[in-house]
Amino acid sequence: MMVAALKVGVDPIEYVNRLRNERARREIKRRMQEYTISGELVAEFDRIIEKHYIVLFAAHWSSECTTEVAAITKLSLVTGSGLVIKIIDFDSNIDLAEELGVQKVPTAIVYDKRGKELGRFMGKTRLAPTVEEELLQIIRHGQQETPGHAIGKNEKVEARSPP
Repeated sequence: MMVAALKVGVDPIEYVNRLRNERARREIKRRMQEYTISGELVAEFDRIIEKHYIVLFAAHWSSECTTEVAAITKLSLVTGSGLVIKIIDFDSNIDLAEELGVQKVPTAIVYDKRGKELGRFMGKTRLAPTVEEELLQIIRHGQQETPGHAIGKNEKVEARSPP
């Protein structure tokens, strides 16, 4: 399933530039300019040794997607090659969304290098305060799992309090 999603998905910048809805495109670009990602988080993403894949299902008509797309696009610009991010237009890919169990936008799915789903979150249902922190929690948890087990789409990543 991950392979199909990666083939259909496009680079975040390409997704934004392809949007036919001018208002949505301008709003995403405005939010990208305002959005900041801490240097510590960027460094942590860059320290991730194994490649990870993030697929975001989004729709131009959703204001929540506008925020998530801006954050994910900004993340794609500031992180290294260990993170492959693709955005899929939900409305144009309903069949793929159904196959992957995506019922709401925005939905982000994180895969490891073998294509195993590590976890997912849907917009504001995330446990961490920001998109990038939620993604890091999922990746960290996936790296701690045994090789035969990862967080599935119906399991939750529990937020951890700092010591």
